[in-house]
Parts: sequence; structure tokens; C-alpha cells
Amino acid sequence: MGEGHQLLHNGGGVVPLHEPWGSPAMTDADLPRRRWYQFRLRTLLIVMVLCAVPMAWLSYKLQPARRERVAVEWVIQQEGTINVYPILGEQVLIGSWDEWMDQWFGMSAHRVSFFDQEIEDLSPLQDINNLRTLHLIDSAVEDLAPLAQLENLQQLQINDTLVSEAQFQMLQKSLPNCEIVR
Repeated sequence: MGEGHQLLHNGGGVVPLHEPWGSPAMTDADLPRRRWYQFRLRTLLIVMVLCAVPMAWLSYKLQPARRERVAVEWVIQQEGTINVYPILGEQVLIGSWDEWMDQWFGMSAHRVSFFDQEIEDLSPLQDINNLRTLHLIDSAVEDLAPLAQLENLQQLQINDTLVSEAQFQMLQKSLPNCEIVR
């Protein structure tokens, strides 16, 4: 090549700038090499969807766990007691799936007790989805309506509270499988 010609280095060889791409003077070695990590837009979109679906599921699972954690902190702040696993006699009932879920999403409270605490509002307990047993003894609770959303509640013990008979009947209608002890 003569003087004054510029050269372009394209990774596969050197191509003079004055010759157009694809001209007969170019050889296969002169053509640009295809890189291994080039993707089509469609492939990128599919990968993004495949990553987004598990992340959406994770977010869906973490939202109730966050709300339940706030409710458990409220119970602790009110000096209530919490059991995180259902207990049958001396044996704690827990499986390996529950252990794994507890590690990732936090422990679920199954039993909450309040003894001699001045609690008037039970609405924070709505977020404890797996609550099975609740003890309210000697408290200032008047309204049991927030407990109507606790579908897993199996036993409710209420002694020395300000709850009316109409409240008891309303709660028994909304939770037919719950044993209410007064």
C-alpha cells in the first residue's frame, strides 16, 4: 500500500479505509469476527422475564413477613409472650420446610398471650397470619373485630376484659372453627 492510506484494525486483520466493506479485495480474515457474548434483544427480554418472576415471588412472600415482624415487635413492646412454633405436649411440631422458610422469611408466631397488660387495640395482631392461640387475661380490650380476620385462630381465651356478649357472638360467627373460652 502506498503512502497516505490509513488502516483500520478490526480484530481479525487490517483493512485499508479506502476499500468498502464486502469488496472483492477483502478476505474472510479481514471481516470482523463475531463475538461470543452478543445477544439479541429477544434473548435479553427472555432472560429478564426469567429473572423477574422469581424476584416477584420473593417480594410477594416477604411482604406478609415484614408486616408480621412489625406485629411481633408490637407484642414484645406490650410485654406479651410469643411462641413461634405450635406445641403438642413436649414435642415441638416443625418440619424441614418450616425451618427453611423461617430462615428466609422470619419465624411465624403461633401463640400470643397477654396477662395483666393495658391493651385496648388488637388491630396489630391482624398481620400474624398463622396465629392459632390467643390469651387475653385482665386487659382493657373492648373490640374483638380485628380478630375476625385471623382465619387460623383455633383457640381464644378471654378473661376479665370489657368485651360485650355481642362481640363474642360476632367473633364466633366469623370464626366458626375457633374455640372461645371465657
